[in-house]
Amino acid sequence: MKFVILLFLVTAFPFTYFSQSTNCQDFRTGTFKKMDEDGPGSVIKRTEKYQIEKNKANGTKIKLSVEWIDDCTYTLKFIKGNSKWKKQHYPNPDKVLIVKIVETGSDYYALVAKFKGVDDFSYRSKFKVLK
Repeated sequence: MKFVILLFLVTAFPFTYFSQSTNCQDFRTGTFKKMDEDGPGSVIKRTEKYQIEKNKANGTKIKLSVEWIDDCTYTLKFIKGNSKWKKQHYPNPDKVLIVKIVETGSDYYALVAKFKGVDDFSYRSKFKVLK
């Protein structure tokens, strides 16, 4: 009997593992909330062309253009930000942010981001799917 159970687990495990993988395509558009914040944190609304980020806690808002490089990598370019965002963030809005989705789940994704041409900065975060 133990052999039958072991055989079932060995043959069933690969199918359950691969059936749960999520494609980065699932996160190209939608509404997402930053998971590493408590309370009313950053919410992202992404369309095919734009990304709007709002943070209710500190009142910042920014609009960026989105360009997908491959299935899991895209760039963000600054379009505009409100006055609160301008006071708190990187002073050079001409920098391009390269974002790579490095992990996905059924209702979240994790990313690593860095500015193009800047090797001493890297940003990691997880986002939960809201819509």
